[in-house]
Amino acid sequence: MKRDAPPIKSKAAVVVEQHMKLARILNAIYLQMQLANDKIDDFDVVAGIWEVDRSAIEKLVSLKVEALDGSLNSLEQMVNEFPNDLLRIGDMEEISKKMDSVKEITPEKREALRFAMKNDSVPGFLEKDDFPKWNFTVNLADIVLEKLEEVKNMTVDKFKRSIITDLKTSMTNVADVLIDVNEWSKGINEMQQKMTGRLVEGYQAAIEVQNKLNDLKELPKLLVDIGNVLPNLQQLKNIQKVSSIQEQSRHLFNALLQLHQLSNKSLAPAFSSNFDITTVKENLRDKGIMLLLRGGQDLGPLESYLGDISSTAKTFTPVNQNTETLMSYALIDQLDIVSQLIDGISKLQSYSNPLNFTSLPLCSESLSLEKEVGQSELQTLAQDLNLLLSVIPTILETLKNVEAIREDVNNFRSKLENIKNKDDFEKWINENETEKVQEALEAANDLFEGIIQTQDVADAIGRLPSQKNQIFSIQQRIGGFSILKKECESLFDFDIEPFKAFNDLPDTIQRMKEEKTIQMIKPLVGTIPKLREDLEKLKRTKSPATTVASVTKGTGSQKSKRSADDGKKFECQNPQDLLDVAISVRGLEIMYLIFQYNNLLDTVIQQGALAGNSIATIKNPSNKAELEKIWKNFGLMKTKLEAVKSNNQRLVDTVTSSGQETSLEDIGLVYRNLASLNPSERIFLRDLRLSMRLFEQQNKTLMDSLEKLEKPLATDWQMTHASFKRVPTAMQNLKKDFDKFFEVETGIWVTIKQNPLKASGIGGVVVLLLIGIGSFSFYWKYIHDPEMSEDPPVDTTPFMPNREALENHLDYMQFQDSRFEINQRGIEGNTKLLEAFKQKDFEEMRRLASEGAIIDAVCGKHSRTLLMEAAIAKDSARCDALLKVNASIHIWDCDSKRFKEFATEGDILSKLKNWEEEREGFVRYLPSKEPRPWKILVLKKGTFPLWKRKKLPHRIKACTKWGWTGEDLNQYTTIILPWKYIKGKTDKDNEVLMLDDSEDLLKWKLVGCAACLLTVQFFERLYNAFGYPNEVQEILQTDYRNWLEQEWIDNWDVYTCVDFEFLPECIARFYLLPTNNDVVPLAYQIEGKGGKGYLKAQKAEAKRLKKMKKKQESTTSSVASTSKQGNTTSTGSSMTT
Repeated sequence: MKRDAPPIKSKAAVVVEQHMKLARILNAIYLQMQLANDKIDDFDVVAGIWEVDRSAIEKLVSLKVEALDGSLNSLEQMVNEFPNDLLRIGDMEEISKKMDSVKEITPEKREALRFAMKNDSVPGFLEKDDFPKWNFTVNLADIVLEKLEEVKNMTVDKFKRSIITDLKTSMTNVADVLIDVNEWSKGINEMQQKMTGRLVEGYQAAIEVQNKLNDLKELPKLLVDIGNVLPNLQQLKNIQKVSSIQEQSRHLFNALLQLHQLSNKSLAPAFSSNFDITTVKENLRDKGIMLLLRGGQDLGPLESYLGDISSTAKTFTPVNQNTETLMSYALIDQLDIVSQLIDGISKLQSYSNPLNFTSLPLCSESLSLEKEVGQSELQTLAQDLNLLLSVIPTILETLKNVEAIREDVNNFRSKLENIKNKDDFEKWINENETEKVQEALEAANDLFEGIIQTQDVADAIGRLPSQKNQIFSIQQRIGGFSILKKECESLFDFDIEPFKAFNDLPDTIQRMKEEKTIQMIKPLVGTIPKLREDLEKLKRTKSPATTVASVTKGTGSQKSKRSADDGKKFECQNPQDLLDVAISVRGLEIMYLIFQYNNLLDTVIQQGALAGNSIATIKNPSNKAELEKIWKNFGLMKTKLEAVKSNNQRLVDTVTSSGQETSLEDIGLVYRNLASLNPSERIFLRDLRLSMRLFEQQNKTLMDSLEKLEKPLATDWQMTHASFKRVPTAMQNLKKDFDKFFEVETGIWVTIKQNPLKASGIGGVVVLLLIGIGSFSFYWKYIHDPEMSEDPPVDTTPFMPNREALENHLDYMQFQDSRFEINQRGIEGNTKLLEAFKQKDFEEMRRLASEGAIIDAVCGKHSRTLLMEAAIAKDSARCDALLKVNASIHIWDCDSKRFKEFATEGDILSKLKNWEEEREGFVRYLPSKEPRPWKILVLKKGTFPLWKRKKLPHRIKACTKWGWTGEDLNQYTTIILPWKYIKGKTDKDNEVLMLDDSEDLLKWKLVGCAACLLTVQFFERLYNAFGYPNEVQEILQTDYRNWLEQEWIDNWDVYTCVDFEFLPECIARFYLLPTNNDVVPLAYQIEGKGGKGYLKAQKAEAKRLKKMKKKQESTTSSVASTSKQGNTTSTGSSMTT
């Protein structure tokens, strides 16, 4: 029977499979080296395998889970026995609406209702029938004045007593009305006004209660429903030690969350997909690997070197198995559900309900007010009382002198009584009584003007006497409101918020029952103690990041160093090369995994959109709000996912290798091709995945897709891409490292090993003795340095460059300057000078400049000096002040623009020449004199001979590290470069730092660091100055020379330049020479196109080539030299920081 053919693997799959074998070996070597040097311990290896922070594992195993573990069985029983038809405690949303409505009847309003129903609540003026007969709209004094005018116009001959009688009657009416109104107003005293106000409040509250009768009826029904459910929760209230369980479950959940956060430091990326380190042994016997590392020969020496880590790796197996259990997304989701349950139970137990849901008082009973008086009429009555109260104070103020006016009116009225005939009238006229009467009436007229009311107020006052009976009837009706019962106060005091906190408890329990949560959690809780025991067997050299139980070292790790120390060591030029290869292969593996997950990406894109649209139908308000917050930007997420899918396809298609490379250099080509494409964007799906549990209808397919895609898409592609770029160079370096490791020993030592009998003879002894004496003598004379056993000297000599250096801003480096407090930068990276300029604090600017602050530091995304910023702001005064303290005009920003290109204002341009003349000979100020800081790195260990180091100054030797091992370069003040990085080795005054992206990215890393870059000549000068303290001091006070800086400025236009945005913060004695203009740093390109600096470089290069071609045509003999010199391109600066 014909067998089915095995599936054909894609090229990418084959490459990943083969390259991963190499990556595992290199990663194991890296771990072995770091372990042997005690830079990491076994804890770090475990953390590296799982791509988590060490502290996350230590925190996890330090947790106490005994209470949680002991309670799981009782929790499971409670979950299983919980009623299946119970999903929530009550309709909290509807109850909240009803409660909010009912609570609008505030205690003050209820108190007003109680007052309104009392018999003595009606003010006395309402009970009496003494309302003024006057209608508050007619000015009676005007009528009297008209009658007085008629009397004045009457002659003695035409005297009529009836006219006098009418005047007298009108005057009496005016006086009586004023007195009546005054007395009536006084009767409405302050107490009665207050009572009236309370009465109005009671009426208004009664209206509000009538409007809320429906809510008062429905609310008790809803609360009774809660009362019916609560007995089912009694078993939850009986659970013991809830606080301990709650604390442990929350701590465990948080620890697992931390465990799922990807670490920024990857130590074992090659073992992340398969954590079994022992597979390295099998990989070492693979023929393809043997061909790559040793031309097909046996890799026994390397297997011996890795023997210790392979044996130790066996102790990792149980740890990794337990960790694998903990890394399950399903577990952490289920633990989150348990934590929510425990939180809800805790809140339920802490809640003390003052309301008896089974016997709620009836608070909705009331006598209808509509039969007695309509609601609109009741409202009108309340408004009438309010209008009356609003005018009483004005009336009383107006009538405060009414008695005097009434007395005047009555006096004149009594005189009118004596006019019986013409003679009396004539006598009265002759005594000018009419004028006096008019004065009294005009005063009364003013009073009436002050108390006359608008028509609406007058109508309100007019209606009140007829409504008195209605008021008493309303009082009786209000007395029938059951809301005023004392028992109803508990309803108003009821707080529904605590119930909201545990309303979802039944739903959570139903979900746990359905998903068998407790059964899933039990293994998790039981794993913690096992993992702790397994970790105690591992070697730990570092202090734990959290408080954990003391770790007893296992017998397999008792040696102070690994067994590799007893055999041949693997020496690596740059250990980072080993890790870069592992990171790159792991990155390719993830790319292929994402390619395999294309269908899952489609699922998330399509079904995610549907899930987002379904949020509008979610009933639970809190879940709905949380989902809306998380899914509101899913449209943007969808676009990103589509872009990642497309870009990842291009990256995978780039892998065209057969996977059967015969050299390390060939493998490097695979990753060079990957580095030529843009990396994918990093995407975080965690929030979307966690939110899936909030949907009422669970989409298992979408949830599984998010779970599988979460970690691959969260890969740091920028870091991976940077590793891709470094792999070609790393492979070249590793080829040399492996050749050196496997090289055949020659010379006398081989002879001795091959002829041990001869070597044991007298001649052999003599030879060995002579070699030993010679070696010891050489060591004692040239290597042994007794100074290094002494404490490093304390340098108290202040850094003080000479006058020439101060005048030219050359010897005092900005990097050294920035160590002083005056030059410290803020959070945004701005100097104090720039901040003072932005805040227009010019006095502070003057102070900083006078005390020696850095003037020419560049800041911001455009890398501009303060002088440039002042010119852009058209601030001529500040430009003037800055140039007077010698601000440089020869600094370029990231767009290759100088100060002159920003100084477009006429006032600034006109002074520019004077500025340039005045600043000659300027000597800068220095901040407080302090010793120069030294922390030196010799990049390559063998750069400076061992036998010469003894004669270096002690304070230099004490702070020098010999050989770079991958640490942060920014921590050093000075880095000594090997000669191979320098062009013009024979002419030490013409030093050019050679940079080639394709050759060694470390060089670009150096350029971007904050340290001073010096050649080994610096050490040579110190060595030659041994015995001459003054010369040594001069060398230590010098960084670089004036003419080099000047030469660069004078010849700027002829150089192919690397722009200022890529210059170091501080660099000394070097031009920068990109030896291949077709290869520029990735950051130097904008979306695949050359930036401004790159275009400028292209133009300069074209000009150089044209000039070189002319010379070639004129003479063939000068081709070689012309090519060599014409290719020199440079740029450099000490003024960027």
